[in-house]
Amino acid sequence: MARPLGGAGRVGSRARRQGGVIGMIDVAVVRDDVGLFEEMRAYAAQAPDVAIRETSADRLLAATEQRPDVVLVEVTAHADADPVADVRTLCQAGHRVLALSRSADPYLSAALLGTGACLLLGANQSPAGIVAAIRASGTRSSGARPQLSQREKSVLIAYTSGMTLDAVAQRVGIRPSTAKTYLERVKAKYREAGRAAYTKLELAQRAEEDCGR
Repeated sequence: MARPLGGAGRVGSRARRQGGVIGMIDVAVVRDDVGLFEEMRAYAAQAPDVAIRETSADRLLAATEQRPDVVLVEVTAHADADPVADVRTLCQAGHRVLALSRSADPYLSAALLGTGACLLLGANQSPAGIVAAIRASGTRSSGARPQLSQREKSVLIAYTSGMTLDAVAQRVGIRPSTAKTYLERVKAKYREAGRAAYTKLELAQRAEEDCGR
């Protein structure tokens, strides 16, 4: 097993504030041909609460190594294997998976919707943004579940799949301004429920938790 990279400290417990001390988050990066592991390793020195190690989906599923806090998988449209299937299988095995897709392919984003993973979508994802997502995925909100209308759910799921508001409006069959209104209603309901979601990533996590993703 590769040596974890990141700040010194005990590996294998989620980041918790205990007397002001932040524990390590053990992150297993499923390596592929796009260099995600090297990219995250280069950033690890700036993230002392995150330990990065290399692994494979097969090793994680075989339970031949320590179970990580977060599994990071980059999903590409040109991978030799089926990364979406890997993401789904890892989630079914009980892993907390953060699926990163920098592809503009809406079909790939849509394929990730039902996997159960937390999604990080968009071409401009930086190591800093990925680390922020890793930290955010370490815990789930425990507040009440807001009552969303079917149209609000449709807008939320389409938007967090990586679509623009214009594309969401076209998909749902409404005006872009109406799609924006529905999205603002969703955000307001989550705020009222004590589970505020301001960013697209946070909305994607709420969709996963509450909309059967």
